[in-house]
Amino acid sequence: MTLCAVRLLLCQHTSQVDLRAEKISPLFVDANNKRITQKWGIDRLRTVLDKVGLRGADYCGISLRRGGAQTLLRMRANDTIIMGMGRWTSSCFNRYLQV
Repeated sequence: MTLCAVRLLLCQHTSQVDLRAEKISPLFVDANNKRITQKWGIDRLRTVLDKVGLRGADYCGISLRRGGAQTLLRMRANDTIIMGMGRWTSSCFNRYLQV
């Protein structure tokens, strides 16, 4: 049996819709069903990097944003997609991209 990550996320997202309240719960939650924050993600990243012998303190949220933009570029995403995924409202994201 193979799993499709996109289908799995769509199923998870659909199951989190509260039809009575017409609002969507967070896509990513912790063990206590609380929304995962940016701080939680960065703290977790730094902890894992420290455990594998890298200096976690050398990485921050912008590292993830830059890496995400770079990955989208390599996947041939257009500027509109990159801007949307990175929540940029101007073309300033271009400074993060390396061809």
